Amino acid sequence: MMPVHLRSRQDFSLGSRPGLRPRLRACLILVGVATASCIGPASAQIDYEAAPIHYGRRPADDRIATVARRLEKGTLQLESAARHGLLPALLRALEIPVASQCLVFSKTSFQSHRIDPAHPRAVYFNDDTYVGWLPDSRLIEFAAADADQGAVFYTLDDRPGAAPRIVRDVDQCLICHASQRTQGVPGFLVRSVLTNPAGRFVSGAPTRVTDDASPFAERWGGWYVTGSHGSMRHLGNSTYPGQFFDAPLDVRAGANRATLPEVVAADRYPIASSDIVALLVLEHQTQMHNLITRAGFEARAATHLDAAVGVPAGRSSEGTRHRIAQSAERLLRALLMADAIGFDSPVRGTSGFAAGFSARGPHDALGRSLHELDLDRRLFAHSCSPLIHGAAFAGLPEAVKRQVGGGLHRLLCAGENVAGFEHLGRDDRETIASILAATEPDFWWTFVVPPPVVAPPSPG
Repeated sequence: MMPVHLRSRQDFSLGSRPGLRPRLRACLILVGVATASCIGPASAQIDYEAAPIHYGRRPADDRIATVARRLEKGTLQLESAARHGLLPALLRALEIPVASQCLVFSKTSFQSHRIDPAHPRAVYFNDDTYVGWLPDSRLIEFAAADADQGAVFYTLDDRPGAAPRIVRDVDQCLICHASQRTQGVPGFLVRSVLTNPAGRFVSGAPTRVTDDASPFAERWGGWYVTGSHGSMRHLGNSTYPGQFFDAPLDVRAGANRATLPEVVAADRYPIASSDIVALLVLEHQTQMHNLITRAGFEARAATHLDAAVGVPAGRSSEGTRHRIAQSAERLLRALLMADAIGFDSPVRGTSGFAAGFSARGPHDALGRSLHELDLDRRLFAHSCSPLIHGAAFAGLPEAVKRQVGGGLHRLLCAGENVAGFEHLGRDDRETIASILAATEPDFWWTFVVPPPVVAPPSPG
């Protein structure tokens, strides 16, 4: 995406420093232009600049904001590496594994002039933070999931000899990152497009925003993919031979690659992989983050409107209850992976990402975790997103948590057969319930299984 004039921008520094605000040109970690499978009419744009959201006017409290404050106070020092600049130190500070590296060669960034199949852009991530990096660019891009404001975007100018400063963008990135494609809120997305050998879009070819419900065959156009996936086929590792789309892409040569294609200058990156398991997890959590944000924005905006029209405190209008219930139901479906696809063949990565991800906690007494991966039949071993452990979910309004908790109780505890959740067998339900009760006790015992109401003893 080409740079555009900023209507507003915000220096991340803790105080006002006129004259020190560098021109911010970044827009994107992950971008897209098509409708994701989970996006429906309910994804109309929310006025997140107005009350009560005030996007960009309220301070962020995400992982990147914390690192930015430490840099400004001088309590964090970043060592620059000879080949990769500040990237390795930043990944360590943000607790992002280098094994999460995913490489995209489509020209879907404002730095498109630097990107082509020989020089892809790298994306690194953990459960709540994303980093975009190019070997020949000084600009490092960041995005993080904030509990109140959804996706928040930043950049850092990795200039030799200069003190590193992280700058927040409150406007430009939202040109791509706040639309129906992101559930109508500041959010994240992964794009699958067909490109020619120069990395440019193929005219007339389909473009898609992908998530964990997307058919395998529609994924990763414009991305490199290393790993095995048996008989399943995807669009990665391949370019289209012409500029105009007139026949399906031959994807056979791009399947089951253990290494990056020779055209890639792989030695310029920290590792020589674009792990298929990392890509699968990336697609799952981007739209999950957006649905969490959407549910929070809906509840806060509806409650604010109730107060404005005089609905008494502690009560809510029918319209507000409907809005909250609708967004919470969509969140519940994504949380329990109701639409996620299964695998026809086992999937295996190449970077070690799967082992590190599966080892993450929190764990229950039996050592089970929602981060555990399956990779034979489906992505996750347990059909409940590990993002339920994140600060974004924890920061949801109580009204949303009550709705989601009620749905979890019906499905996991009461054993109700709810249409659309047939993928949850009895063992799945019992395991998820046990893990959540052990690892999220405050949420579980407050919103999922609240204590019974005991009537006061009668007088006398």
